[in-house]
Amino acid sequence: MKLIHIVSTALMLFPLQVSAIDASELSSHIKLTISKTVRTTPSDTLGNIGLPFPYSVPCIRNGFQNMFYWDTYFTNLGLLIDGDFQQARNNIVDIAAMVSRFGYMPNATHRDLLNRSQPPYLALMLEDYYKATGDSDFLRQTLPAVEREYDFWMKERITPCGLNSYGHSATSEELVDFYNGLAHRVGENSSVAMSSEERQKKGAHLLAEAESGWDFNPRFERQCMDYCPVDLNSLLYAYESFMQRYGNDKKKWEKRANKRLKLMRELMTDQTTGVMYDYDYVNSRMSPVVSAASWWPIWLGISTNGSEVLLRCLEAPHGMYTCDPTKAKGIYQWDAPNGWSACQYAAYMALDRIGREDDAKRIAKKYVDSIVDIYNATGQLWEKYNVAEGSVNVKNEYPMPGEFMGWTAGVFQHAFKFLNIMK
Repeated sequence: MKLIHIVSTALMLFPLQVSAIDASELSSHIKLTISKTVRTTPSDTLGNIGLPFPYSVPCIRNGFQNMFYWDTYFTNLGLLIDGDFQQARNNIVDIAAMVSRFGYMPNATHRDLLNRSQPPYLALMLEDYYKATGDSDFLRQTLPAVEREYDFWMKERITPCGLNSYGHSATSEELVDFYNGLAHRVGENSSVAMSSEERQKKGAHLLAEAESGWDFNPRFERQCMDYCPVDLNSLLYAYESFMQRYGNDKKKWEKRANKRLKLMRELMTDQTTGVMYDYDYVNSRMSPVVSAASWWPIWLGISTNGSEVLLRCLEAPHGMYTCDPTKAKGIYQWDAPNGWSACQYAAYMALDRIGREDDAKRIAKKYVDSIVDIYNATGQLWEKYNVAEGSVNVKNEYPMPGEFMGWTAGVFQHAFKFLNIMK
């Protein structure tokens, strides 16, 4: 199987622009167009979960037509920058409603995706909204949902080492079906003779990896449930810090944050380079894979170290590799040469936080320039791109949806504004 799957039909399906547009014009186009990704489902249907307010989906048409959890955080970045506070608030309320109903925010608002969550971003979304609007009443009203979601991760996704992992809530039958249906995406042959227990175990690790949002990647060596991911634990530290700032019993939250900080620094940190890695608690070792997930602890205030190594290993001509390209293998889409909007954002935000402004501007500019060039070449925004070439010649596990406004648009708006502020 080829490692690189060419998006061969892209230029045929989507006509070239009559004339090239620049970043400012693309930003204006996004602001005018992103409302086309808003949907309403006021009550449950056969497949979709009902939500109280209109919600954002990734694609204008076709492709992904449900609200996806962590995608929505990055979409909200753009909505807040464009002044669409109402839709940003709608998305937060809808996620809080899902947490109230299920005890967690599912992967997406479809019944088939209820057996896992995704990386938790509700606290970050709420704080972004509060900082943009000053709406303290809404902040207070939503705090219970933030705490309830945090409790889910601490009760359902805690490991013996004290850090958190990804997991699932699937039945044995669902695990077998998930493995049989998804094995081809990681290069396995599901028709090989295998016991039901083996399929369940493999399916559990793959389903946990789907919960990570990085489905699929080489970070976890197909043993995702054995790992405490560095980005997940950074996000939960952000929840603890958020509740310390805005919640009740600040000492309780300070104690929890300090405990996580200590564990992450002890178990996840390479003492030579300062880079923080995913931690395999079953085998008491750090992951051997350098990935863009290591930007999360720098972005979210856990570490100030390791940026030199991450830039050296992951920076490409057109952005940030998802994983170290010298170790790339298989057909994983969360691997080199692919770049994803979330990883570009985490990288330039991390670099800016530790005072490396020139590096931050360079990464943000690579993203903005690449998205503009790709839009001019294809007439579309896409969910991921090739950061070595600045193209849509990507490593695919499924046909890449076009007209992908979602997080590509949201991070573009943020990066474009970031560059203008940094001038």
